[in-house]
Amino acid sequence: MIKTCKNCLQNFSTRRRGQIYCSKKCFFSNRPPCPEETKKKISESEKGKIITEEVRKRMSLGQIGKKHSLATRIKMSQSQKGHHTSYETRQKIAQSKLGAKSHFWKGGKNLEPYPMEWKRSLKRAIRERDHYMCQICNALQDDKGFHVHHIDYDKMNCDPENLILLCPSCHSKTNVIASRESWKQYFIQLKQIKKPNNY
Repeated sequence: MIKTCKNCLQNFSTRRRGQIYCSKKCFFSNRPPCPEETKKKISESEKGKIITEEVRKRMSLGQIGKKHSLATRIKMSQSQKGHHTSYETRQKIAQSKLGAKSHFWKGGKNLEPYPMEWKRSLKRAIRERDHYMCQICNALQDDKGFHVHHIDYDKMNCDPENLILLCPSCHSKTNVIASRESWKQYFIQLKQIKKPNNY
């Protein structure tokens, strides 16, 4: 069925009976703007809402398998072009997610002090044992020292068997909370393979 768009007056084909606009763009351009009072009501109703971990998981599961069309992805990328937030806005966003406000917050675990055994000499010994080489990507240490990582993620456990040398890039990958268990298993297997040579 051929119809004429009520907004742009161009002809378009449709299978829907009540359709009078050729596209969503024409529909929204002809729609009256949302009143300020309604905007305030919506804003007030959203303030102070806390999304629980259970709801986040459900939202995440609901997105699995969903794919945006190419046209939608292009629109999304174009809408972000030239969109720059000011330095002050970025600082406000950063401040709003610090400490206990962050969804990564684990009760201040990273603020706990390291034990007495955690010394430069121990870290130097681990670097020498691992030949100054990242144990994941095999990159060689340069001027910037590589990180000594706790395999079981317990910084109180400074047993050399629990420590491994990683470059900063690989170390950041292993610290993602969701994948810690798989990294533990990976390092245990790696130790078993390399034990006759290095350990």
